[in-house]
Amino acid sequence: LKSCARCFCGGLSPWPLNRAMSNPPPSNAPYESMPNADNPDAPKEKPTFKQKAKKFTLYALAGIAAVLFVIWLAAWLVQGICYKFATWKCSPSELDNYPYPGGESSKMGDGTYNLVPENAWLKFTQSAWGGAFNVQPLNQDMQLSGQPGGLWYRSWGPIFWTYTYVDVANSKTTVYMRENLLTIGQSHRIGRCDGKGELYWFTEGGFLAWLSNIFGGLFHSTVSRRYKIFADSKQVALAEQTHPSNSVASMSFRSITEENNFFGHSTYRPDDHEWMLNNDKEHSELPYYVTNAASVLFAFHLQQVENNENLVTTMDVSPSGAASPVELASQGSLLRGSVDAASSSEELSEASEASKASEASGASEASKASGPEASEESEATKASEASEASEASEASAASGQTEASEASEASEASEASEASAASGQTEASEASAATEASAPSQPAEEVQAGEQPAVEEAAEEAAEVKESDEANV
Repeated sequence: LKSCARCFCGGLSPWPLNRAMSNPPPSNAPYESMPNADNPDAPKEKPTFKQKAKKFTLYALAGIAAVLFVIWLAAWLVQGICYKFATWKCSPSELDNYPYPGGESSKMGDGTYNLVPENAWLKFTQSAWGGAFNVQPLNQDMQLSGQPGGLWYRSWGPIFWTYTYVDVANSKTTVYMRENLLTIGQSHRIGRCDGKGELYWFTEGGFLAWLSNIFGGLFHSTVSRRYKIFADSKQVALAEQTHPSNSVASMSFRSITEENNFFGHSTYRPDDHEWMLNNDKEHSELPYYVTNAASVLFAFHLQQVENNENLVTTMDVSPSGAASPVELASQGSLLRGSVDAASSSEELSEASEASKASEASGASEASKASGPEASEESEATKASEASEASEASEASAASGQTEASEASEASEASEASEASAASGQTEASEASAATEASAPSQPAEEVQAGEQPAVEEAAEEAAEVKESDEANV
């Protein structure tokens, strides 16, 4: 602006422009508080809450992204270690000129082409690395033969599982199988460890095929899933899987050109938890290890489903037809209560029998002194006491849930009642004896009239003691 003023004003001094620029228009805040290059020491404005929240959100997202990236790198590092460990001896150098003694011939090639038996029996066995399927050769009659077989191992990984076949004749890893990444649906690659032959893909074959398989599994179709088998990039066969809920689980392999040209099939026997694999020697266009690997993949899946079902069954605390732990505990407490009640009732019955005996002896002595009226009263007292004792025993048996402490209190109370009853009877006998000594010349009627109040008092005391004992019980 100064240079323009000089040009237009003919070299005049630009003092009005300098003055205008040095005096900016007024604002709401003082000029000294506004941050600018000419005044760097001026105080800055405090950030608003919105600015703080935005800044915190950006930092939080950056931290989450960094943590996820570290987890992703760690997962791939662990997966690489697990995969390397599972395929440790799966290399061409380990299988140089190896004769493959477990392989059998077909129209496509000999044992070095098929690597595994034509017909095989697959049985699940536990192992330290996630389980394994024992592969034993079968003859044409589907009976076990004496030839060497192998083992299919499944090794864990945080991203995918790794399957390897080990020939037990020389402990050589000959075949591997793992999941293909970045694909829609299930997809696995099957290859030879010696690097020879083609790389086979066992896959659902795209989004539409994957969606069709999902609906087939949901609606329990007869053929619930279909897979495509590729040799390198060329499709060579189809695999059809039946749903276990409709029939016996099985998998069939057939040609893509002829529907009735089956290469082989595998069938699951749920009673024995084993698989029977049969390849058609005359028509099969697939190596035996491909059908073997695909069957093992399905077998591992069903085995995992069965393990989950067994886990849910064992975790069910109250299955149908069985008592739950709470019911068993209540039954145990009832049993203990009934035993305690039986023991307490036995103690009470013994105490009542003892009290009856003591009362009977005291009443007999009193009856001798007081005559027939006292004997009648004593009999009535005994009958009432017996009925009260029986009622107490019934009440204690009905309350079978009481503990041993209550039974002990009841026994102490019964002992106290026995002592009080015995003391009452002894007092009555002493009173009658004293009466006889004081008035021996009186007639029997006068003696009876004099002794009757003492007997009544003793009976009343015994009744009060009994009432207090019942209240305590």
